[in-house]
Amino acid sequence: MDIQPGDRVLEIGCGAGIAAGLVAGKLQTGSLTAIDRSAPMVQKASARNRAFVEAGRAVFLAVPIEKVPDPDTPYDKAFAFNVSLFWGKPSRALRALAALLKPDGHLYVFHQPPSEDKTRPIAEATRRLLEAQGYAVQETRYQPMKPAMVSCVLARPGT
Repeated sequence: MDIQPGDRVLEIGCGAGIAAGLVAGKLQTGSLTAIDRSAPMVQKASARNRAFVEAGRAVFLAVPIEKVPDPDTPYDKAFAFNVSLFWGKPSRALRALAALLKPDGHLYVFHQPPSEDKTRPIAEATRRLLEAQGYAVQETRYQPMKPAMVSCVLARPGT
């Protein structure tokens, strides 16, 4: 994601906060807002990343994407890893997300299914879904990892 020290980043579905810590560790003047629908997961993520919270570089919220407060400054980047957020009511979620991102902001949707034979079909379904909701898909990347290959669909909000 090429996180820059001043980026404003939104993580969708932060779980226990593993990725949040990796991102917040690269920020200096920027900030991370990490959300999850599960209050217990948000508590775990916040505790795991207490130093970043105390330094003002990370905030953890137990809210769905549609309820994220409008930021004073839109986000530069948003990402989700193995989040089914976009499958339930994708049009509402993706409209809400587009409103939170800068017009030239980036969305990274990562998936690592349990078996590699599902990686490309999930990436293609993600691409089609984003395009159907007006996002401009820039590329799909694949990275071999264990236990299975990871995909990342990179997109921008539509103009």
